[in-house]
Amino acid sequence: MFPSRLARHRATTLRTLPLSVLVALLACGGESPTGPAAAITVTPPSALLPVGGSITLDATVTNKAGEPVDTLAVFWSSSDTTIATVSPDGVVTGRRAGEVRIAATSFGRSAVATVRVGNIASAPPPQTAPPPSSPPQAPPSNAVATVTISLSSYTLKEGDRGNATAVLRNASGAILTGRAVTWSSSETYVASVTATGSINAKKEGTTTITATSEGKRATATLQVVKK
Repeated sequence: MFPSRLARHRATTLRTLPLSVLVALLACGGESPTGPAAAITVTPPSALLPVGGSITLDATVTNKAGEPVDTLAVFWSSSDTTIATVSPDGVVTGRRAGEVRIAATSFGRSAVATVRVGNIASAPPPQTAPPPSSPPQAPPSNAVATVTISLSSYTLKEGDRGNATAVLRNASGAILTGRAVTWSSSETYVASVTATGSINAKKEGTTTITATSEGKRATATLQVVKK
């Protein structure tokens, strides 16, 4: 137990009283000049502390008339100081996980607060629903959906020329015009193709002619034979 600052104040008061008055006070079971301690309360009555944390408890002593008496000594004690300690001023400090009773006593009156010491888990973050997925966007009706390629001849002799044609259609199957088409040859030493689809056969072999428009493509195989 630890005497609070009120205890030191009362000790000074008692030393200044005549001996006959002091004896009379002790005979009455602890009465003070302001009246006997009729009740004592501790606030808060319960608390939760993390290990190493602290909280200050307040003790209020009242006389028989219910009036606060601030000249009486209050002693603090802990039921288990390995779990939590309490200072003379009512400051409770958590030492290890567990539950302890902190008592405040004044002239035969006591009040108790229950203190739990342990790990205080933080509240989990609120769960947020994922944003709704956007439905797949339908391609515009005028976008290129398919490319079809055709060659004027799929076999050319060395030195001959031919033509490649691409037909573009949208998702509804309608033919699209005025769209850019990119032409390429996989083996340009066999045959080359111009930006307009004109083919120039160069050397015996096989090459792939590709037409690309708006990410869609089509291919055709061209064979070049000796002249």
